[in-house]
Parts: sequence; C-alpha cells; structure tokens
Amino acid sequence: SLFDAAGIRKVIQVSDIDFETSDYAWNGSVFVGNGNASRPISELTPVQNEALLRANTETERTVIDGNGFKMKNLVISGSENVGIFGETNYTDFTNLKIEDITVTGNTNVGGLVGKATHGNVNNCGVYLTTIK
Repeated sequence: SLFDAAGIRKVIQVSDIDFETSDYAWNGSVFVGNGNASRPISELTPVQNEALLRANTETERTVIDGNGFKMKNLVISGSENVGIFGETNYTDFTNLKIEDITVTGNTNVGGLVGKATHGNVNNCGVYLTTIK
C-alpha cells in the first residue's frame, strides 16, 4: 500500500525543482522528457500522477511536504483546474515554495493548486508569479 498505518501517504521534496533547467517540460497536460532526461518521469510524482491525488479519501490522505525547497520557472496553461497540482482531494501541502511561474486558465486557477477539496495549505508561499 502507498499509505502508512494511519492512512497517510507522505511525499517529501528533497531538492529545488527548476523547470527551466530540468530535463522535463510541461506539454499542457503532463510533464515529458525533452530527450535529455536521465531519470524516469515517474520521479516527478505526484505532479505527474495527479489522478492519485484526486482519488484520496477521508481515511487515505496525501501530505506533500516541500521541505522548504522550491518549484520554479514554469509556465502552465489549461482550461480548468490549472496549477502545479491541477485538482486534489484530501491532500495537504506544507513547507512548499513556488517561484516565478505563469499560470493561465479559465476556471479554478492557482499557482500551487487549481482546485483543492478537503485539503490544507500550511507554510507555503507563491512568489513572483502571474496568474491569468
């Protein structure tokens, strides 16, 4: 199981993620390798596997701990539920910094998350960001 005995799946960021210099790029719906990728795309979970975050329940939550690190230099666009994490359910975000991103959409648009249901955001910041 992906969850511990208390029903918590914890994802901890271990370094800054700079999408400008990363081996991965946003193609409008998922992160893809640009040909120089030396790591499997699955290492960008849970961003890549957002469906897992929508499938959480009251008894099975996900905690995403940025551990004080940044995600930065990203341009995201879409129609609805647009953000680094488009849509989440029973997902808590903590200690995460988002910097220098541009997010464009029509409905439920945010820097960190577009649409969050039954979740908490603690000690997170979004800096130098444009949301349209």
